[in-house]
Amino acid sequence: MTTPAVRSGSTPITVVRSRYELMRDAWYRLIPARTQIRFLSTVLLGYAIYNAAYAVDDPTRENLKDAFLSWLFWLVFALVPPIANAKAGGRWPRIRSVARSLRVTWVRSIRWLGFVMPRPNSPMSAWRRIGLWVLLIPVLVAIGNYLLFEYGVNLDTWFPVTDPDTIAENEARKEFLIRGGIFTAVTGSFLHAALPEEILHRSGVLAVQRWKPSNRVLILSVASVMLVLFAFAHLKFGFGNVVSAFIGGALFTVLALYTRSLWPAIAAHGFANLIIEVQWVLNS
Repeated sequence: MTTPAVRSGSTPITVVRSRYELMRDAWYRLIPARTQIRFLSTVLLGYAIYNAAYAVDDPTRENLKDAFLSWLFWLVFALVPPIANAKAGGRWPRIRSVARSLRVTWVRSIRWLGFVMPRPNSPMSAWRRIGLWVLLIPVLVAIGNYLLFEYGVNLDTWFPVTDPDTIAENEARKEFLIRGGIFTAVTGSFLHAALPEEILHRSGVLAVQRWKPSNRVLILSVASVMLVLFAFAHLKFGFGNVVSAFIGGALFTVLALYTRSLWPAIAAHGFANLIIEVQWVLNS
């Protein structure tokens, strides 16, 4: 095998450095530094909300610590740039400048995560959009999803669970989610599952849609990857759970992309879980 020639006056280290600089410049042309900082801020905020949802549903010392530290980490990261760039000229003007920058960072990150009004360009009033896309349609999607697997496709017959460890995982999940009856069934449906899982598996898709709204191939590719990851995250509960998660996740993804909002997906996911968990409570 021949080795690449090194130009006169250069060393392997300088060649590697120049290659690195070319790759770095190309990367920053593709995604500017400001966009990367905004993206990281959004990821950290999503992680903080993710941990907060778990802490509210199950306020153990470990969950509360994770929530506190993740919010603190996001706050520090969000404050460093405005503090570094704050103009001189007195304490209160600098404080106002930092507070204004923090608010802008918060609003931008919330939007990138998908926490916006459904169908933002629709002429329909805000209350009607909320009623339609956060209540009515998610409830109908959840009911349809339940009826499909309860009376149509019997996953227990197609993919019976016989492994003792898988059976134990399912029982442990069931006992945890209905440990407090209807109350924890509600909080578990939305805070332990729907909110954190939709942030993890659908917010990135919405961020790509917001970043490159006309690139359907990119959006579909990211959505497909996240859907597969969402489905196989349920593998420890049996392959039937993977199938149901894939179908449900596809519905939630369509809702999120069509409405350009995470709220309809969270609502549909939460209502779908709630129907099952209320049934567990009533049968326990």
